[in-house]
Amino acid sequence: MDRESIRKLIADHLGVAPSRAGDAASFRDDLGADSLDLIELPMLLEHHLGIVIADEESECCATVGEALRLVRDKLAPGPLAAAISV
Repeated sequence: MDRESIRKLIADHLGVAPSRAGDAASFRDDLGADSLDLIELPMLLEHHLGIVIADEESECCATVGEALRLVRDKLAPGPLAAAISV
């Protein structure tokens, strides 16, 4: 799964256009995520990418770019991490 696929996954979950899920987009302010969305998003990424995201880690991700960097770090090293490079 590449960077754009992850953006689409996030956008689909939040019911917004993928074009709105840029690196600087805030989950709450720009994409309208509520508290439940912020709990579900890390679980969705874990499920689709086969990674584990601790609660403390997900709480530090306020933007799409921060989430992509976290995912990249979880996948590193490897081809999936290279596809998500930020």
